[in-house]
Amino acid sequence: MLWLLSHIDPLWASLVGLAIGVYWLRRNIDPKYEEAQARAKTALDSLRMWAQKHHIEHQIDKLQVDFRHKRSEEGHPIFNLAMVTILDDVLKEIMGRMNVEYTPEVLQSMILRNLPPFFSKTRMKILEENMVVDLNHNISDFSTEVFGIFRHFLVQAVTDCMVDQIINVQKNSRKKLTNRVNELAELMIQHEVFIDTMARDEWLLNGSRNRQEEEEDQVYQTPEGREAVYRRMRKALNQKMKDIFKDLNKILGHMKQAHKNCRPVNYYCTELSDPKQEQFQPPSTDFDLDVQALVEEYEIFK
Repeated sequence: MLWLLSHIDPLWASLVGLAIGVYWLRRNIDPKYEEAQARAKTALDSLRMWAQKHHIEHQIDKLQVDFRHKRSEEGHPIFNLAMVTILDDVLKEIMGRMNVEYTPEVLQSMILRNLPPFFSKTRMKILEENMVVDLNHNISDFSTEVFGIFRHFLVQAVTDCMVDQIINVQKNSRKKLTNRVNELAELMIQHEVFIDTMARDEWLLNGSRNRQEEEEDQVYQTPEGREAVYRRMRKALNQKMKDIFKDLNKILGHMKQAHKNCRPVNYYCTELSDPKQEQFQPPSTDFDLDVQALVEEYEIFK
């Protein structure tokens, strides 16, 4: 082949070489790359339709996914951990829109005293340590970028609704803005944008990179046991998406009262303004995902 190329016109040689390169690239492309690309495009198409429905489609064009062939890094969590700080970013956005200056300490005080913990320590450990897989750079991944785009619009939509309720900019707009958030949350659940589906499939089949710790917990030792963990965690995460306004209800009340009294919106939200206020306690119905319960659930697979 090299001998043949050396005896023809250099331009034709370049074109033939390029054609051969494209041929071999297409033959050896990772099928999972195409699956990931198709999944990402479907999710973004649904986001674009949502934006058009609510007349904010002009914002979509600013955020695009880079579909060049790429590889994921080691140690990918199955569930995108950026979910944990969505409500924190909503508070930051509210403060910014209402021109309230704050320090990191003030923000942290607002979070601790007014927002429920995202998950219990047990479930956070499962997310951060147990449900993490080493993909060995063998799987193409767009999940982080797609989630980032959806997350951006969710934060903006929730903030729109919160600010509207605080200062009542538009009369009778609460239902419309609330529905906009709920529809977006449903899309995120439907398209699994907070789940790295390739990492999930690998984890369900072969387990985590943290093999030593898994050996101590029977539930992680089989695909059926891991499936039980995954189902429980996904159900809990789906519910967190649906409970966004419920989790913000306490701080919304404080902000509305502050605005009514011509105070900065964070005035009643920190220990500096109300030292008697107690730190938020999660409701007793918030189940704790303990491994023993999952082991018992796993018994049905035997």
